[in-house]
Amino acid sequence: MRLICLDIETSGLLPAENYLLLSIATKDYNTGEQFYAEVDFWCTGDQVGAEGLLKKADPQAFEINQLQSPPPEGNIRRFSLWDIDKQLSHWLVPPEADKGLIPMGLNVGGFDLAYMRLYLPKSAKLLGYQTLELNSLFIEKYGSTWRENKKNIEQWALKQLQDLSPRIPDGVPWRQHSALFDVWLECFMLAGLRQKAAPWMEED
Repeated sequence: MRLICLDIETSGLLPAENYLLLSIATKDYNTGEQFYAEVDFWCTGDQVGAEGLLKKADPQAFEINQLQSPPPEGNIRRFSLWDIDKQLSHWLVPPEADKGLIPMGLNVGGFDLAYMRLYLPKSAKLLGYQTLELNSLFIEKYGSTWRENKKNIEQWALKQLQDLSPRIPDGVPWRQHSALFDVWLECFMLAGLRQKAAPWMEED
């Protein structure tokens, strides 16, 4: 069984209201392997195109994801949804991998997977419907005080990421609330709940 931390960034809260998928990140909790991709809205025919994006983006989400203009040369490559779905599905189930997958994150079942089923259906099907919800784990462990304990563990996780920042490749969108940053953060939050780090977290 592979525990896959999942996070997406979107142009709003509900896919049913025609908000869009902007980027996605996944990270294998046990091995540390990761996948990250951004959607190219400036290529012809993807979702709604750049003009349609302007009409369907919550301004705050638009700013957080830095989508005011096409990406500069040499930056993170952006792909069509079809390409992302193909690449991610191959990443999720390589030939030698355990086929059992459990997506993990904050509100991953009600939010992230809902967008994936609409925009990345092949990958969403591989992830299935069973999820590991961090919010539920916090409530189960801490009861009425879970919010404060969640905040404390999140601060601890942020400190771990600061210590690991020299290992982050150049060009990675390493900012809080980016999908890739958040899957790292959520992996460390789970480690904090378990009080046991995954092996890749302790590598030099």
